[in-house]
This record gives sequence, C-alpha cells and structure tokens, in this order.
Amino acid sequence: MNDRTLEGSGRASALAARLRLLQAELADRPAEVRAQELRGEIDRASQGLSADQRTTLMETLAEQFPRSATDGATAAPRTSSAPAAAPKPPPPPGPADTPKLAEEIAALWPMLTEDLRQRVRVALGPVMPPPAAGGDVRAPEWRKQLGLNADDPVDPARAIELGLALMTLSVNIDRVVCGVWKDTNTGGEFKRAENLKTIAGQFLRQWQGAGSDKMQAEVNDLQLLLYAILKALQLFPTMFADRHLARFDPAVLMANTGIVGERGTSWFGDSGKAASAKCWEEYQRLMKDYDKNSLADEVKAMVTDEVYKVLRQRRR
Repeated sequence: MNDRTLEGSGRASALAARLRLLQAELADRPAEVRAQELRGEIDRASQGLSADQRTTLMETLAEQFPRSATDGATAAPRTSSAPAAAPKPPPPPGPADTPKLAEEIAALWPMLTEDLRQRVRVALGPVMPPPAAGGDVRAPEWRKQLGLNADDPVDPARAIELGLALMTLSVNIDRVVCGVWKDTNTGGEFKRAENLKTIAGQFLRQWQGAGSDKMQAEVNDLQLLLYAILKALQLFPTMFADRHLARFDPAVLMANTGIVGERGTSWFGDSGKAASAKCWEEYQRLMKDYDKNSLADEVKAMVTDEVYKVLRQRRR
C-alpha cells in the first residue's frame, strides 16, 4: 500500500467516524434530514479533491458502510468528477457498538473543531447522567485541604467554581510576585517568569509535556518563591537594624575614632567638644558614598540574599 492509498484510507476513516457521530446525534430526526446532513458532511470532506481522489474516498468509505442483501448490491463507485451520491446512512448504533463508538469519538476528538465538539456535548448532554455528589472532583483531597468530615458532600459544580476562583487568585499572585522579584533580584541566578497562566492553559488544553507533573512543579516554584520573599521581609527589619547599629551606633563611632579606651577614658585627653567633632567626621566618612539610590540597592541586596538563603534551605 503506497502513501497515497494510506492517506486516502485515513481520510475515509476519519470521515466515517464523523458520519457515525453525526448519525448518532441525529438519531431522532427524520431520515431525509439525516441524509441531507450526512451528504453535506461528505461534500465538505471532498472539497479540493481531484476526481481520482474523490473516487478513492467514496470507494473506501463505501467499505466502511456495507449494504445488506436486502438493500441490493452495492453500486459501482463513480469515476466522473460529478458529485457522488451519499452512501446509505448507517443505522443508529446499538449497545454492542458502544465501545467501538467511544473509541472512534476519542480518536476523532483532537481533529474536531470547537464547534463540532460543542455539538457533540449538546447531543450527549441529555443522555449523560449528572455526576454524583462528591464524584469525579477529587473529593477526598478537597476534604483534606479544607478540614471537612469524611462524610461531608463535595458539590462538583461548586468545586469547579472554587477551583476557578483560586486559579484567578494564583495567576494574580504570580504576576505580582514575578514583578517584585524581577525588581529586587537584579543580579541573581534564580529567575522566574510569569509562567503559571501559560502552563495552566497548556494543561487544560492537554498539550504534550504540560501534564500534572509540570503543572504541580510550576505551582511549587511559585509557592516557594512567595514563601522566601515573605520570610525575608519578616527578617529584614532586624537585619537592617543590626547592620545600621554596627556602623552608626555612637559607641561604635567613638571606638572607631579612638576616643574611648577599654575603661571609657579618653586615650588622648580630648575634650567633649573635640570628641564630638571626631565622631561627626567619622559619620561623614561612613556616609560619603551613600545616597537614596545606593541605600535602596543595599536594601534590595539584603532582601535578595535572605531570599536565596531560604530557597537553598527549602530545596535541600
């Protein structure tokens, strides 16, 4: 079988699956309506095909819907470029066809447009039973996280609504945290882009490589960075006070200028006025290279260093 034959067979199989799906959706409609819809689906699938390709498609498609003896012999496929007649609509699927139909829907789903997917959802909606309370929403995890009793019901619709609210909060937090960290961490190696929204979208669309593990890793990174920043801010006042006093405490200034000896007496017999002048000179020396920007950079560096300490500790 050559590539062209394989391509035609694949196109015919996909079309057959769409026809079966459409037939199931229109099972309660008049036969002429079903035939018209099926014919339209075939015409759309045949657009742009050459006469030979169309003939091959119809022949392969006819094999997917063989007629019974009571329907008469299968007519020979058309070889002209004129539109081919639609095959006889397949009978509605019965209970024995359910597993096969489910497999065909699953295989066809990635190729359907969103409009067709919505039509399938609408068609299946009336016959699909509503989910039981606490079912298919990971109820045990909700109960554990929220401290509920083991027999407390978890409403699926409200679980989805709560999950959406929490996702909105998380995306907003991610944006703020990334902005703060980008401004504070000017030269560090730990970078973080605003990825949670992107990864969450890929996760919902079932992108390859964006599964549960990657989604959870992204949440963990955001949680860790947020914890480290808040922890650093909690410790910062004490850190800044210690550093300030280590430089500008009067006792430190007096010790740096040699005004006071070990017993609190002047080594040089300086008067109080002379001692104050020396302390002032020492203060000016220490503040010579400082301004608003340099002080702000020092504060950022202190916070960044503390964030890295927390990150290293938590990642061990």
